[in-house]
Amino acid sequence: MSSNRQAATRRRKRPQPPIYNGVYNSYEDKNNDFVCPICFEMIEEAHMTKCGHTFCFKCITRSLEESNRCPKCNFVIEKTDQIFPNFLCK
Repeated sequence: MSSNRQAATRRRKRPQPPIYNGVYNSYEDKNNDFVCPICFEMIEEAHMTKCGHTFCFKCITRSLEESNRCPKCNFVIEKTDQIFPNFLCK
């Protein structure tokens, strides 16, 4: 390995986790687990896709009417009966 390549490898840093309001692992950071990634509100009637993402029931059903893919990871969801209530987010 050339010395230039070794120096470039040493300079690379791991990506930093997102920091909310300047405090890592803050209350706001944890609270984002309960925010729907479609409407950006607190999740109502939490439902989970087969790929493990949680959304408001109304948001995910509306999204699946337009596209048969998970809005977070693009996983194919064939039917709306492939979403399940997420009882952990009640």
